[in-house]
Amino acid sequence: YEIVNFAIYFFIDLGAKGELIFIESLKDSNSLIRSNAGLGLSLIGPKTIRPLLNALLDPDVSVRRNIEGYISKNIPVESILHEFKDSVN
Repeated sequence: YEIVNFAIYFFIDLGAKGELIFIESLKDSNSLIRSNAGLGLSLIGPKTIRPLLNALLDPDVSVRRNIEGYISKNIPVESILHEFKDSVN
C-alpha cells in the first residue's frame, strides 16, 4: 500500500505527463490499476473531473464505487461546478 501511494504521488509530481498516465491507466485491464488511476486523478483536482466521470462507467463495480468515493472525498462540489461553468462560458 505504501508503494502504491508513493507511485501515485510520483505521477502527480510529473504534472501533465502524470495526469495523462493516469487517464490512460483508466483503460487498463487490471481493475486495481484503474482504481488507483482514479485516486491519482482525484488528488490532482477538479480539472480531472471529466475522465473521472467517464470512469464511473467502468464495468467493475468496485472501480466505480472507489472512484465515486475519491470524487466525493477529494473534489468539492463547488469546484466541480466551477470547472463545468468555465467550459460553458
